[in-house]
Amino acid sequence: MPVLADALKNPLLRQNALCALAGIGPGAEKAVPAVIEILKESATNTAAIEVLFRVGPPAKEALPVLREIESREMGILRALAAVAITRIEEANPERALPLLIEVLKQGPLASGPIWTFEFLTLGNGGSVAVSLGPSETAAWFLAELGIAQETLVPYLKGNHGASHPALRSLAAISRGGGSEALISLAEELSRSDDLGIGIHLCLLTIEKMGPRARGVAPVLVQFINSKTNEWSKRRAVLKVLERIDPDAAANVALR
Repeated sequence: MPVLADALKNPLLRQNALCALAGIGPGAEKAVPAVIEILKESATNTAAIEVLFRVGPPAKEALPVLREIESREMGILRALAAVAITRIEEANPERALPLLIEVLKQGPLASGPIWTFEFLTLGNGGSVAVSLGPSETAAWFLAELGIAQETLVPYLKGNHGASHPALRSLAAISRGGGSEALISLAEELSRSDDLGIGIHLCLLTIEKMGPRARGVAPVLVQFINSKTNEWSKRRAVLKVLERIDPDAAANVALR
């Protein structure tokens, strides 16, 4: 942690340090004062807001600066501040729903800073830097929050949800847990060589749905049983299967 604290003071290392702190989560509590100062200097630093979101309740001292961002900024910055506040206050995440939807429905026309973060790859346990635009960032956090609302449906049809795996999986949630869209997404898993960010979002959404996504279990079992897939990937998918269908998971063995 002292090394990361020093890195936060260096503009050239700051973003990498913030990504690392976000990965630590609640254990990064001691870095919160320094992260607050970064946000006071630049409210557009989405990586700093993410750190506070990941730290959660121990980051209560950051609430004033987050509330200021929520009241003063627009678009994805306002939405992310609201998301972080709900996590820190352990409040109902649906408080942030209208703000996230507003960004989501703008699609590629949404303006705002790019969110860059460390994406933990399911295949080899490593990580890569990923950058998402405002609407993709909104989709990511909607998936993380596991929000299931009919109000999402209008924004997840046609051009908004036709090609983005995260949006299609969110559409399945908003329809009350129907698994058809998720099954087609999970089938992509069997054709994926790298379990990239789209499939990661699909798995994240399936896991958030829990038993409601049980209809996807056969596709996951097929992936796990295929010995041509890397063991580490099969193990990651098994963890998701354990969440949605423990009985099916109990009958699968990694060999």
